[in-house]
Amino acid sequence: MNNTSPWATIVIALLSSGTLWSVLQWLLGRRTRKQQNLKDAEALSRAQREARDSEEKRIELLAEAQRTAQRTALESAAARFDSLDEDYRACRDGLRDVRGVAFLLADAMNLIMSRVQSPTGADEYIAVLTAGDVEKARFAIGQARERLYQ
Repeated sequence: MNNTSPWATIVIALLSSGTLWSVLQWLLGRRTRKQQNLKDAEALSRAQREARDSEEKRIELLAEAQRTAQRTALESAAARFDSLDEDYRACRDGLRDVRGVAFLLADAMNLIMSRVQSPTGADEYIAVLTAGDVEKARFAIGQARERLYQ
């Protein structure tokens, strides 16, 4: 009879079967797996932070591009408005000058026409102008011409 205990048999069987060695390897590998999982979690967290930071930077760059585009559009619109306003004022001043010239010419024509008479009541007319009338008419026409060329 053999005087080995059944426990010794079980321990020897476990040692020889490799189960104990596998359990020991698993326990030792657990620490390595924890470290690897921690490294993986840190890498994932770092990647998420970098993605968030790059997204924030992209949003800031987009906002800056939009601000620049809006500022450029406003400056362009202001320049166009100033140019149109300048053209409008020049046209208005020119119209005022043309109106003044028209009044001068109308006065000269009125002066001449006021001296036109029909002596016999026929279809024929004659204009009797004095030297002063001619001078006034010429002066008005000269002033009108000067205003047009200014």
